[in-house]
Amino acid sequence: MHHNWQVIKYLYYIIKKYIKKYEKKFNVKYILSMKIDCHSHDTGSDGYNETKDFAAQAISLWLDMCAITNHDRIDRKLKTLLEGSDVVVPEATEITSINSSTWDEIHLTTYSNKFKNEVNMFLDSKIEANIENVKRLSLHFAKMWFYITFEDVLEYYVSRGYSVYSLNISSLARYIYNGKYSVKNKAIVAEIFWEEYDMYWFFTNLIDNEWVDTYEKHKCMLIDVRPTVESVWKVLQKSNAVISIAHPNFSFWDNIDAFEREISYYVDRWINAVEVNSKSSKQWLTSILKMKNKIGFMLTFGSDCHKIWESTKTHGDFWDMNPFLSDELIKENYYSFRKHIWL
Repeated sequence: MHHNWQVIKYLYYIIKKYIKKYEKKFNVKYILSMKIDCHSHDTGSDGYNETKDFAAQAISLWLDMCAITNHDRIDRKLKTLLEGSDVVVPEATEITSINSSTWDEIHLTTYSNKFKNEVNMFLDSKIEANIENVKRLSLHFAKMWFYITFEDVLEYYVSRGYSVYSLNISSLARYIYNGKYSVKNKAIVAEIFWEEYDMYWFFTNLIDNEWVDTYEKHKCMLIDVRPTVESVWKVLQKSNAVISIAHPNFSFWDNIDAFEREISYYVDRWINAVEVNSKSSKQWLTSILKMKNKIGFMLTFGSDCHKIWESTKTHGDFWDMNPFLSDELIKENYYSFRKHIWL
């Protein structure tokens, strides 16, 4: 009898999981509404799934438009895989840039029907600088007796399906805390700083030059690879690009007042869209719409998916859309987006 109950319980959880997994697909409201996800990452940068997985999901879940926005790398593969389908796919990338007035970091998701070659050259130089920084950091921490070489870092990521082009300074922190010598490396952190600090502390105090300077002597001089917002527009203007502020709810540290105060700065510098992230609250959507009506910009929609079938506090599942959006608002901006980039 106990065995039968365990079997019933197991079947219940399987059925429950299946229903949860496909509830959107068989929901009438979902079927009739427009579905867009123009912010996601595959193994070309810091995502877990391959491009073909996103293509299969886009068709299976009847998406109207989607894009893969790998960091500093233009995705064209998804467009090729979905050619001939009903899914609209622009070329896309996510560029980490800085506000030249405040030096705050801002992520820009950018889209075009076809990016000009100068955009490729611009991103290639950024990627080369990122890799150079990882090499410098590897050597720097090796001199501090950490168990690390650039070759080890490279092998760690490539063996897990990541592209070498996705390497950046945060990759090194993840390797220190998760690589094959992670136990020894964490012990070295505790030995040097007299406490068992986590990966976030390691990155912000010993790698990221923007943060506190208490441990300045332990830092490494890095190349600042982040272009200004103005220089991003200068490179993208000939590509008729949509340039959108990604996940403003996170980019502005969940500070709506800061967003409303600073958004004009970006619009004045030709940023022509703001993303409604799937994790944005109703208050955030209200603020975005208020500023949209006041100063004028398009809306883009994205989940910032890093792993299909997984939703976290900061990253949604591939087809997740903000629950407070109306279908009319989605359609209005869908057509504005396509008209702007001639798609």
